Amino acid sequence: MRYRVLIIVPLVVAAVYVAVCLAIGDGPARRPFMRAEIETVKALALIGCWAAAFRFGRNDYLRWAWLLNGLCYFFLLARDAIFIPGFLGHGRGIDYMEGGVILTANVCSVVGTAIMARAWTVAGLEPPGTRIGRGTVIAIAIVISLAIAGPAVYVDFRNFISGAPVSLVGFASDLGDIVGFCLIAPVLLTALALRGGSLMWPWSLFTASLLGWLFYDGTTLVGNNILHADALTVRTVSDVFRSLACLFALSAGLAQRMAMASSKAEATASAPSVAR
Repeated sequence: MRYRVLIIVPLVVAAVYVAVCLAIGDGPARRPFMRAEIETVKALALIGCWAAAFRFGRNDYLRWAWLLNGLCYFFLLARDAIFIPGFLGHGRGIDYMEGGVILTANVCSVVGTAIMARAWTVAGLEPPGTRIGRGTVIAIAIVISLAIAGPAVYVDFRNFISGAPVSLVGFASDLGDIVGFCLIAPVLLTALALRGGSLMWPWSLFTASLLGWLFYDGTTLVGNNILHADALTVRTVSDVFRSLACLFALSAGLAQRMAMASSKAEATASAPSVAR
């Protein structure tokens, strides 16, 4: 039941966010509310990832996976705190710096996700499913990620080389998302292999976080270019998926700590007692 709460809470928070957005409409309170919500969920994702990271020993393999994913959110928060208020001013050089921070954040996320995706192999265990089945799942993930985020990468890169350095921010984010999305399949396969045990939950919830970022990018593409929805609706829906991505990262980190605590308790309970 404790693990199921980690699924329910992000969904409830997302529903509350939508309800508040509908209540305040497009009034003056909407912008500060949305900004506060964005920074809050990113901070919670950072807390969740690092809560899991520091539960491991210094030399444990998965410590770096959670640490790097937390660093992604750290750099995203740093970018929001420095560049959005305009403390450094504006200009081409500032745009390049902001894009560099976003690129660094996405590199941290990609490397951290890759480490998690390889955990099954590093442990010396047989990957789940057949070789053909695994290849098919990975190929489908790659096709979906390119279909959703690929056009955005093209547009941002075209704008960037056309003399709009601010597009480097979107290009770095979209490119990182594509690589991260391609790693969804190995992470999902790990979650399926662990089904029935407590360690299934961190991987499953982390997969949900990656999917949240996938739909975050996809909402902008579909809403603006296919459905031609109004900008406010697209922004609200995309923010919901961003919130889910961040909150499921928090849940995944907490699930990792809970699973490790359960494993330790079971090991202690099964150990032979010693008379004093």
